[in-house]
Amino acid sequence: MALLETHLPHGRATLIRDARLADPQRAARRLHQLPAQHYRASPHWQVLHAALEPAVRTIAETAGTAAVAEATTRCLLNLLGWRGSVVRSSDLAASSDRSVRLADLTTAVGADTYLCGTGGLRYLDRRPFAERELNVHVFRPPAAEDLWAGAAKISALWALAAYGPSGVGAAFNDLRTTR
Repeated sequence: MALLETHLPHGRATLIRDARLADPQRAARRLHQLPAQHYRASPHWQVLHAALEPAVRTIAETAGTAAVAEATTRCLLNLLGWRGSVVRSSDLAASSDRSVRLADLTTAVGADTYLCGTGGLRYLDRRPFAERELNVHVFRPPAAEDLWAGAAKISALWALAAYGPSGVGAAFNDLRTTR
């Protein structure tokens, strides 16, 4: 069961900016209720709950899936104290081919490295990155008995509810300094 059921007017070819929530009011209620059902007993639930409220309001105010994706991402990044800027791929010139598009977007934002999860490796063609002299760095959570244990099967919400923003932020900083 999807948290946010969407309507794709052009089927699988629908761009995220054209995808619409099937029932925005229901989606807002679900974003408000489901995390509480799963995480309210967690030590950092109150902080996470407060951080998600702007996303709940966005869902109630818009039917656009892209706006909701951006709002939820911003809520979690703000909770972690991230101070970067958000750039929408739709505002940049890029190919429609999957891997070429990712390489184009990496170049467009002035980055020299594309961070790829292990799931993306199944389809990523590294040639477009090599042609642009871009690095591809694979993110693999460290094997440990703490925050990263089972990371491939948990969500950011779980980590933030269990460890709090400072704990998750410290874990990412540790990754940056040890690699």
